[in-house]
Amino acid sequence: MRQNAIGLLALFVALSGTSYAAITLPRNSVGTTQLKQNAVTGPKIKKGAVTAAKINFTNFPMVPAADFATEAATAGYATAAGSAAPRGDAGGALSGAYPNPSLSITYVRGPITSIAAGGFGTPVATCPTGSTAIAGGYFANVGVVISSEVAGVNRNSWSAFIRNDSANAINVYADAICASSVEIH
Repeated sequence: MRQNAIGLLALFVALSGTSYAAITLPRNSVGTTQLKQNAVTGPKIKKGAVTAAKINFTNFPMVPAADFATEAATAGYATAAGSAAPRGDAGGALSGAYPNPSLSITYVRGPITSIAAGGFGTPVATCPTGSTAIAGGYFANVGVVISSEVAGVNRNSWSAFIRNDSANAINVYADAICASSVEIH
């Protein structure tokens, strides 16, 4: 019985000491000076307790550059550019510089091809080296021909496949609209 009484007394003293501290500490009396370094970690912070309105972002340094970022002074990739206008030298089929690049386009007329009555011919307009035919057409000096048009195999020319169903020879030529450095997928 005596051992039980001593055990109960020890338990009472231990519990009353912690409850005494919880009861007697004034509200907001524990601050940054009482906390040990790194004592507060992410899992110990109540969800929703830290909001953007409570953070002073002026103490955070600016990210100078990033490969992937939603905001940065410069970025290789950004999910949003906000009001930022593109700048720098244009590339691909564009020439000049941003924000006002221009499309580098060349118009090419191929040589005249004569097609005999009842015959076939293929006038071709070839783009300058490094250019791609993005459109084209042909002209014939008579109104009745059967034809089809296509960009060349390497996409550097425009051809018209023409069958002359007239009773006379005809003269035709192909036209190509070429753009520099166009990637076709």
